[in-house]
Amino acid sequence: MTRITLTKKLDNNDVYSIFFAASLYLPTIFLFPHWTYIFAIILAAFKLKYYQFYQSDLLVFYFAFFSIINNIYGLIAGIDLSETSFSFLGVPLIIVMLIMARIMDHNIVKWLILFIFIEALVVIFESYIGKQYIFDGQYWGQTIYKTDLLYYNRPFGLSSNSSDIGQKIFLGLLLFFYFNIFKDKLTSYFWGVVFFILNIALILNLNRASMLAVFTMYLLILVFHLFLSGFSRRSILYFFVFTSCILFFVFNYADEFIFQITRGGMTIDKDITSRRLLWETAIQHILNNPFFGNNSITYRISLLSGGNLENQHAHNSFLMLLATHGILVAIPLIIYTLSKIKRYNIPYVFPIFVYSFFQYGIFWNMSLMDIVFFTILIGYSGSDGALIRIAKKKDT
Repeated sequence: MTRITLTKKLDNNDVYSIFFAASLYLPTIFLFPHWTYIFAIILAAFKLKYYQFYQSDLLVFYFAFFSIINNIYGLIAGIDLSETSFSFLGVPLIIVMLIMARIMDHNIVKWLILFIFIEALVVIFESYIGKQYIFDGQYWGQTIYKTDLLYYNRPFGLSSNSSDIGQKIFLGLLLFFYFNIFKDKLTSYFWGVVFFILNIALILNLNRASMLAVFTMYLLILVFHLFLSGFSRRSILYFFVFTSCILFFVFNYADEFIFQITRGGMTIDKDITSRRLLWETAIQHILNNPFFGNNSITYRISLLSGGNLENQHAHNSFLMLLATHGILVAIPLIIYTLSKIKRYNIPYVFPIFVYSFFQYGIFWNMSLMDIVFFTILIGYSGSDGALIRIAKKKDT
């Protein structure tokens, strides 16, 4: 009888994958400041000799260059940047993220998902013991309420707030499908458990933008797979199971779910009003400063919340991009993004757009979501997920 083992010796590529995945993940937890992405940049530098720039990358360079010029102009003109974060040194990091996106491969992604999986277990543990966070130094900038509503008791995992871990779980699930993590039959059961835990943690975290993005991704993957496979039996079965689960949930738990995500049914109008105020203020700012934004890399809106005046971002990545850089500066990045959207990556790109419509997701200067976003836009050549394979066969 042949003995099958799931263990193997780590080679240099495995070690690199572990360290690179860790350098991407660690800056997202409360213990490590954002500047620790410098370690990911250093590790990425080791791969520069294998890196090849493409003509389309010039659009990203143009965006970075014009952004720096725009920021310098704001500094020279003495524009009030008290409510912004003036740092033109941050803009070129988008080029670094482009390099990182091309470094991402199956091994790195697996380790990155495992790190997110560990934090998902922490989310489940925090929910079990009835605490939002474990470490005192973890709490940052989020009001703690004494209530039985799940929304106000959302676990932080190992992050600084509940939104950050919600975003990471979404990205973990997205990478699961884009890189077809289930393809290794020897470890498919293990990855099945990881996938299940991530979904449970997503529900317990109750981040609405992340849940909507994940639902959108599942639906698009099923629909695309159904059509691109020519309505195969397996695709029809998957679609039937998914639809049945949704109908079962709607008929049995919809009222409780709506009650929880609307914070007891009392604040949905407040949520809509807050978003509308933020968006209307940002749109007005864009109309007043259409070409060059506020000559900075971020934009804040003063909003009364809980009796306190808070500076908040616009909760919309696209408005943030235009509010900070303006239309003229943002055009190269917009063209680059739109040119990279293909039929086979729509099920992964569009959910990120959905998330970023309600939250500040993409278009940071350096973030895990941006790195994942660029990875999907570029199209990892080694990714052999069923959906991508089918789509490419149809295109040829």
